Parts: sequence; C-alpha cells; structure tokens
Amino acid sequence: WKGERVNIQGNFKLRLLDKNADIDDANKAKFFVDMITLDINTTKILEIDYSKFNSLPKEIRQFKNLEILSASNNNIKTINIDDLASFKSLKYLNLNYNPIKDISSLMNLTTLETLNLGGTNVNRLPKTIEKLEKLTVLDLFDTKIKELPNELLNLKNLKEISLSDQLLNKKKIVATLKSRNNRSNK
Repeated sequence: WKGERVNIQGNFKLRLLDKNADIDDANKAKFFVDMITLDINTTKILEIDYSKFNSLPKEIRQFKNLEILSASNNNIKTINIDDLASFKSLKYLNLNYNPIKDISSLMNLTTLETLNLGGTNVNRLPKTIEKLEKLTVLDLFDTKIKELPNELLNLKNLKEISLSDQLLNKKKIVATLKSRNNRSNK
C-alpha cells in the first residue's frame, strides 16, 4: 500500500495516509508511523482524511493532547466512546462524509468548539448536545436531520450552524441564534 511517513519532531501536523492510498483491508492496516520519531505527547493536529478507515483506529488514543482531529471522507460508521475518552483537549473534530448515524458518544467531548458532521447519515442530534458548552461551530449540512432538539438553544457560545433545507424547525433555531448573537454584539 502507498502512503506517506511524516516525521513530526518539532511539528504539530501528521498525515498518516495519502488520499490515493491503495489498501486492500483498511481495518487491518496499521499506522506505519515510526513511533520513535513521533512525539505523541506534543502532537496537536492529526489528519486521517481519505484513509479508508471503517472506524477510528485505536492507535489514536495515544495522542492525549490532540486539539484537532480530522477523519473526514472515510467509511466510519460508528464511534466508540472509548475511542475519544482520552481526548481532554480536543477543540475541533471533523467527521464530514462518513456514514455515521449515531453521535451520542461525542457528547462527552466538552472541550469541542467545532464539530463537522456534514455529509454524514446522522438523522438526529441527541438532547445531550447541550453538554458541548464550548461549541461555537456546528456543521450539519447535507445530513439526514429533519428537526433539531431545543437543547441546541442552550449552547450559549454557538455562533455558526450549517443546516440543510429539509429541517422542519430551521427558522426557529436560526432566529433564536441570530437574536442571541445580536444581543451579545451590543
């Protein structure tokens, strides 16, 4: 299989597999990062986009200080709460264009500021979304969501939300968020 190795000593960005990776069985694929050159304690950004993963690799749990995780355009269907439990500093999570349906395991990521779920199969937001108190950006464009929970309005820091047109209560949510933003800008 083709991929690229990146020595990230002194850097904070790592790309594990390129988008043209030729992998027969991505579930059995192992990270081929030289762990000797990789400082898992200082890595802040991890991109595993276009890597054909069916789930978040267990190896990423070692990156305890991640602030940005991008895993878009894979084949991730479910996210295990254990996959994310070690991320106490995660601010940005990009899961765009994965066939994920259930995102309830994400609700414990209380440091999240940006959550990208565009192009996923998510059909509802859990009411526990209000746990994501620091969330400022929420991308739900091109999802299966038809209605948003009222608990979304409890997110006082939410400044930007991307929504699909099929939402039944889109006008109410947008009006409330605009009103809140207007008050905070005064």
